[in-house]
Amino acid sequence: MPRIRAGRLCAFVLLLAGLAALTPGAAEPASDVRETREVAVGEMFTISLESNRTTGYVWALAAPLDEAIVRLVESKYESVAQPPGGTPRAGAPGTEAWTFRATGPGGTTIALQYVRPWERNAPPGRTATVAVLVK
Repeated sequence: MPRIRAGRLCAFVLLLAGLAALTPGAAEPASDVRETREVAVGEMFTISLESNRTTGYVWALAAPLDEAIVRLVESKYESVAQPPGGTPRAGAPGTEAWTFRATGPGGTTIALQYVRPWERNAPPGRTATVAVLVK
């Protein structure tokens, strides 16, 4: 049986710890999507985020919207591995698309978080923040 040197073992353990910190449900969000959108009053726009519902995680609003500036029109999930007219394959990732309408001039922020709805006190797996300027 080959010997594992202490230095290599420590490096391996640190690597595993680092990978564990990147998984959804870890203490810090795995990734933070940040972007800015400029839209006109009445215009609709969509925020698309990678998702995998088979993990139990879904994207949810992290804070109420300023509906004088933007309103949610719809949110829907589409599996990447869904055959046309078929059902999604188990374990397949997908995309959640959030569509909003600009209702009035001003600036606001749309904050979304990737959570398991039944885990009330758990930190989000990921976050997304979109600054919106409506002209």
